[in-house]
Amino acid sequence: SATCITQSPFDKDVFYYGSGESVGNSASIDGIGLFRSRNGAESFEHLEHTMTSPLIGIWDVEHSLTKDSTVYVGTQSGGLWRTTNGGETFERILITNGAVHEIEVFDDTTIMAAINGYGIVKIHEETLEETRLNGGEWPKGVYSRISFDYCKDFPEVMYAQIATSSRTDLVGIFKSSNGGQTWSELARPTTVSYSQAWYDFKLTVAPADSNFVITAAVTCAYSRNGGSSWLTMVNSHSDYHELTWIDNNNFLVGNDGGCFGKEQLH
Repeated sequence: SATCITQSPFDKDVFYYGSGESVGNSASIDGIGLFRSRNGAESFEHLEHTMTSPLIGIWDVEHSLTKDSTVYVGTQSGGLWRTTNGGETFERILITNGAVHEIEVFDDTTIMAAINGYGIVKIHEETLEETRLNGGEWPKGVYSRISFDYCKDFPEVMYAQIATSSRTDLVGIFKSSNGGQTWSELARPTTVSYSQAWYDFKLTVAPADSNFVITAAVTCAYSRNGGSSWLTMVNSHSDYHELTWIDNNNFLVGNDGGCFGKEQLH
């Protein structure tokens, strides 16, 4: 079960993908670790040494934007891992009680990781110093899965959607304008079902428009005004797992029906 993929910003021929869908809809599959390509994804080699480590049940894999051959891996129960030599060896840089569902990489030598039930943590790539980003109106009660993203042209602007502890509903959608230091709660979408947040749960913001946000779960919606109100997005198929921008105006959605291309609405 392939779950995530990343491409090196330093060498476009280098890809990594992770395996293992630990919380699936019809089956839970731990996976067999990581795979690497050095020929533009024409073929992949299995990094067999990742099979027997906690690098199974991989939620996310992201290549550093500032360090060549450095890749971060978020796992279901093994915490956050890093390789600095292109996958030859790995070290655990963050031990957690919850799954590391998503990782975001920045070009200022920091990364952020969303930890189930705990929140978003900012980590400095050099010192590995950690900062928990849960200020302002970030929920103080119990919650579970988090999906988050930042606007690439305005990286201080971030959005996060948070699932209830039962993972069958939405706590809320939140926005930060100061890099995650403080958060404000936004309007709640009324046309999106979050009943399978344990299975399908994703949020993204346009790379060049900090007010264009998409929230996806069983179905999906979008906002043109920074989450003040939401519009129903055309539903290509239920159960959304991935939202990826091709450029500033076009994006792909991945759901149980496959992969579909869409264009940002202005």
